Formats: sequence, C-alpha cells, structure tokens
Amino acid sequence: MTDQVDYTVVNVQNYVRFHSEDDSPWTMEQILTARVLMEEEHPRRINPSVRSLLRSIVKNDESMSRNGSFQPGDWVEVMGPDMKWKLDMVEKALPIGNSGEFIYKVGPRGQLKRIELRAPEEGLLRVFGSRPWIWQQWALLKVENLLRFHEGHPHDFERLDIPEYARYLWLRWINDPDNYGFLRQLDDLRLASASELLFDHIMKPFYILDEIRREERWDFTDDVFSVFSYMSLLGKGAFPVCLFCIIMQFVIPLLLLMESLTIANYDTWAKEDDRSYFDYVIKIFCVTDDEAQCTRLRVTTLMIGGVQMLYLLQVGPDMAAKFAQIIGAGRFVPEYSVGRVNAMRQIVREKNEDRIEQKFGLFLDFYMNSLYVYLLFILNLYNIFSKVDPFEVLYNAIALEFVYLMDENYVSLTWWDHDRRFLKAGVMEVALQGQVNITALACSKEFARLFDVAQRIVLEACENDSWLLNSVSQSNVDSENIKYMDKSELHDYFVTKKLKENSLWNHEFIKQPVDFGSFGKSLDSLHNIFSGQHRSTIFDRYRSFRTWSRWNKVLFIAEIPKVDELFEKDANGNQIIQMELERRKATEEEPFRNFDRDVGTLDFDEFVKKRKADVLSGRALRRNLIQVLRKGKYPSVLLQSFTCCIDGAFQWLAYFLQLSFPTINLVLLFLQGFCWARYIDILENDSAETRCNCQLVSDEYPAFKQMFGIFDENGLFLRYQCDDLLDFVLNITLSGYTPEEYLAIQQEQQMQMQMQQQ
Repeated sequence: MTDQVDYTVVNVQNYVRFHSEDDSPWTMEQILTARVLMEEEHPRRINPSVRSLLRSIVKNDESMSRNGSFQPGDWVEVMGPDMKWKLDMVEKALPIGNSGEFIYKVGPRGQLKRIELRAPEEGLLRVFGSRPWIWQQWALLKVENLLRFHEGHPHDFERLDIPEYARYLWLRWINDPDNYGFLRQLDDLRLASASELLFDHIMKPFYILDEIRREERWDFTDDVFSVFSYMSLLGKGAFPVCLFCIIMQFVIPLLLLMESLTIANYDTWAKEDDRSYFDYVIKIFCVTDDEAQCTRLRVTTLMIGGVQMLYLLQVGPDMAAKFAQIIGAGRFVPEYSVGRVNAMRQIVREKNEDRIEQKFGLFLDFYMNSLYVYLLFILNLYNIFSKVDPFEVLYNAIALEFVYLMDENYVSLTWWDHDRRFLKAGVMEVALQGQVNITALACSKEFARLFDVAQRIVLEACENDSWLLNSVSQSNVDSENIKYMDKSELHDYFVTKKLKENSLWNHEFIKQPVDFGSFGKSLDSLHNIFSGQHRSTIFDRYRSFRTWSRWNKVLFIAEIPKVDELFEKDANGNQIIQMELERRKATEEEPFRNFDRDVGTLDFDEFVKKRKADVLSGRALRRNLIQVLRKGKYPSVLLQSFTCCIDGAFQWLAYFLQLSFPTINLVLLFLQGFCWARYIDILENDSAETRCNCQLVSDEYPAFKQMFGIFDENGLFLRYQCDDLLDFVLNITLSGYTPEEYLAIQQEQQMQMQMQQQ
C-alpha cells in the first residue's frame, strides 16, 4: 500500500526545494500530482499565449460552477488606478459563503468582485471578431443622443437607465437579418461561456456610466474639485472665473514678495561693505530689521518654527496624498473620485481628442494644484522670515490658505453648482470621450487598423467620404429619417411634429442645448447667430457622427472568425483548443491588447512610484515626444513637439518639488534653530552695542528713557540715542556708583555749570 502523502502547499514547496526525482521517496505519480497542485494553487504569471487567453473564455459548465466565471490561472482584465484595463492572471478564486459568488485575487490586487473583472479583449477578438466593438461605438453615440441635461425628464442623465437601454440596442443589433452569421456564432454550444463573457465585456463602459449616474463609489461633493476641474471637464463656461482666480492667485503672492524684498533692502545692504555668503544666509533667513524689538523676536522665531512644523507634519503629507490624485491615480472608493476623474481626463488627453478649452483647463487644473501650490508654500516660508511681529507671521499663514484654496472655495458657493449636476454631467461626458474613438470614426486608415477591416470596404460603406462617419450634412438628414429611430425617438419625433403643426412648443420633446455658465451660453448664442448651426453642448458633442445611414452598413462589415479553426480533437475525440496556439505569444511587433509586462501597474502605490520615476527620469517626456512625432504632421508637429517639451519641463519641476518639499522644509527649520541661537547670543552679550541691549537697559532703568529720549514718536529705538545710552551705562559701571547716585552726581554737576555760566 502506498504511503499517505500530505499534499499541502508547504509540503509541496519543501519537496520541490529539497528533493530531486532521483533521491525522492515519492513516486512519479505523486511528483506529477504535486506539480499540478502547485500550478493550480500558485499559478505563475508568465507571458500569455493565444491558447491561454482562449482557455480563459471557452469553459465548461463544471469549471464555472466550481470557481465562478474565472479560476486560478485564467487571464482577465482589471481596471488599474489610471482607469485603464490591464491584462493579468487570476491567482485566487474564493467563494463568498454559500451565495454562489466569488472574490478574486488578480496580480497585486485582492478582494475583487466579479463585476470588477472582464474577459480578455484579445481572446474575445479571436473568437468573435471586431463587430461587437464597432457596435459599442455606435451604441455609445446612441446613448449620448438620448441623454439630456433636463432635470425631471425621463431621459435626464440622472434618471436614464443606461445599461437597460444598451441591452435593448444589443438585442436589436444581434437579431438584425444582416447579422445572422454573428448570431450563429453566439449560439454555438462550444462558445456558451464566451458569449456570456463577451456581453459582459462589451457592456462595461455602460456600467461605468451608470455607476457615475447613481454615484456608486463616486463622491462629487469632494472639496478637491476646483473651477479648473470644471473647465477641464466642461470647457468654456468656467473660463471667466478661472481667469479671475489665476490673476488673484498670482497677484497677491507677488505683492507680498515685493513687500518682503523692499523690507530686506538687499541692494543697499550689500553695498555697505564686503559680505560673505554666511552674511547673506543670515540676512535672508534671520530677522535683521534694525527697528525690531529683540524681546519679540523670540516669539516671532517660535511662531515661524510652528508654521514650519505644521507644513512638515500636516501640509506635506496631505499634499502628497492629494498629488497622487492630481496626477491621475485613484482607488475605487468615493474618497478617490478626483483621482479617477483626472485619470479619465488623462486618457482623453493621450488620445488627443479633447477640445482646446478642455486642454487649457487640464493644464491649469494640474499645475495650479501641484506646482503652483508648492511654489506658494516655499514663497510663504521666505516671506514670513522677514516678519518681526508674530501676528504678521500668523496672518501670512492664514492668508496663504485663502489664496491657494480660492479656486476650490468657488465650487462650494451656492450660486456655482450647488447640487453638482454640471460636475457629474462633465464626468459622464469625459467617460464617453474616453470610450468613443472619434479619430478612428473619421479616418479610414485608423478605422481599418483598429477594427481589422479592409480600408476599401470602410470607404465604400461611407460613400467614399474621407471623413467616414463624421458628416454634419448627412447627420442632419438621418436625424429626420424615422427609419433609423428607436421607439423612444419615434414617440418624441411624432409628438414634436404634431406640436409644430399646431404652432405649439414643448421642451419636453425636443432636446435643448445646455451649457455651463452664462459665458458659455453667450458663446453658444453668438455661434448660432453667425454660423446658423448649434454649437456643441452638454450631451450633444457628437452630433456630426450621428450618420445612422452609414452606421447601418458599417455595423456589419467586419468579418466573423471561423471558430472551427480554433479547435482540434484530443486522443479521446474531445474537442480542445488547438495546442499549436500555445506557441503564439505577445511580442513587441504584435502585442496583445491591454497587456503590460509590468506587474506593478495594478497596485496604487506602485503605480504612483512608477509614474514619478518615469517623469523624473525623463522616460515620460521621451515617450510623449515619440508619440507626437509618429502621429503629427509637418509643420504642426514642430509646435506640438515644442509644447510637449515645455509641458515636460513644468511637469518635471512639479514632481521634483513634491518630493523635495519636506527636505526644503527641514533645512529651513534647521536655519530657524540657528537664528534662535543667534538672538539669544545677542541678548545675553551685554558688551555688544545692539538695540536689544539698549532695550534691556532702558527697561531696567526707566529714568534713562526720559533722559536720553531713545524712542521716536512710533515707539521705536533711535540708533544714535541708543549708543549714547550704552556709553552712559559703561561710565556708570567704571565709576563704581549706583545708577541713582551717578544720575544725582551728574545732575548736580550740570546745575553747577549752569550757575557758573550765569
């Protein structure tokens, strides 16, 4: 009888580590079983193959019931901190009680629910072709066409059930007679699990839009949103307030800086005599005002040190956490909504499909909340060094909070966007922008590359129009053609037509142009007057792409893969995925979609570290320049390259200051300790002729104040009178008399001199 073997993970690992097949007491069957157990319990993340991707989506009912939709070793896509889907391997699949649901560990991230995963796009493309992704583009345009910014309306963006409408469009498409071949592919019994995973994959953008609508895992009341965020999302409407904030946020610190430089009077001070570098350090970082009262310098120095400790222990860590969200890194909890919004904006920026006002808003939103803030804190540290009054230090620190939070405080005002509806609508629009690929929809070459369709076929479907699906004239015609309307659109169309016949008007049935802010509405009115066309407004950005007659052909032009070519029979006659596909792996020339060899891109902290390393090392700038040079056209590529370099330089400075700010603060805190020691030395050194000593003497002997008049009308010490006082005290010390006796003798001598003169 064979010995009982304990196949625990520890024993299996110890066996592999300390034994070979020759000296092991285990049989070959046990060795193979142990290796299978290790692969199942601890799958190795290696370069995926086509076969491994197909095995992750083509499953039998038994495996799905045992481990849910995915099992350890499967390849799935999970959304990273930058809101991009990343291909990675499932390492664990654990059941949640008896609910039939599972939680998964994928790469460095654990506790993932099924809804947070999707099947690998590369595998689904090889099974179903690109038709579903072309449909996805069409469905997103249909959703945008139906959405309204109309509170209380059934199609208002906060009320419309977006996934339900998308499901209706999906069923309508797959049951179209022109789509019969694709429907047969979906109904293939071998692809039952793949069909289910395909639908879930294609629906993810609509689920995300619905999450934003319902504010599930999103918080739009976060104080971090600013007027620059509105401009980055919505564009032109917030421009006047953004301009006012920029002016105020630069003018106020510059005035304070000029006032500090005037007080320091460096030019006059430097010309008095030769100065060493150490003298300059004292002049800049220690209070050297001749009119300062030394007893107050102690309190001022302590106040400055307190402000620096506040910056070091509170402002620094808080700004570091905020900086991670500003650069576009977000966890999937409400507290990190700003980070996810910025990540979606970065996606649109990388595609170069944002409007000019959005580009400017994103530029301001990033640099005014990163580089500007750090420069402002450093400027304020220098500014408070020149203050001699502790209350002035406190006032400057409070004023700084008002200045750098000005753009965020505007958002909290009741007249701005009290219920944050415009903000939420802007986020939904950016989510749409990130998914709708207008570059491919308006360029036959890019469309053919992205969806694997012959360029000639695409052009024929779009009537040989070089702009493909982007046509204002065709869009206007198709929008009035009932052939391309669904039930909801038909209802609104006929009701509106009847109202017009009766000279009535009702906004309930006609989508009205809505834009944020009076400035944006004024621009829209001017545009309508001079061009005769409506300017793009909220949920009406893609009007020119609503060429439904062309879409009716494009939706069915992609070829359907021959699924039989993916299978072969094993020795028992069962159909399995072809073994030859195991040798086909991702390469630099033919990469798999959404595959990144860097395993750290899914972890929040690792992602932030990697982003900082890329920027500070110059890799990010080099990558952006290469992208500009590849996609740009002469001569615009020269301007784009120049702006890319400028942006890279500012970005590098922002990241550098974020990392070095604590060090700068520590150095300045050390200098404050030196200044404190210097003040104490001055106060205790009675032989030094300083105003500090003058004050101590005058405080000890009040009669001297009247005798020498060492104060001016403002209560400040006068240098020449102070010097006379110190000489007088020195004479008293040498005479051996007490101050009172010495004063009496001096007064008697003065009276005798006056009598002799008379």
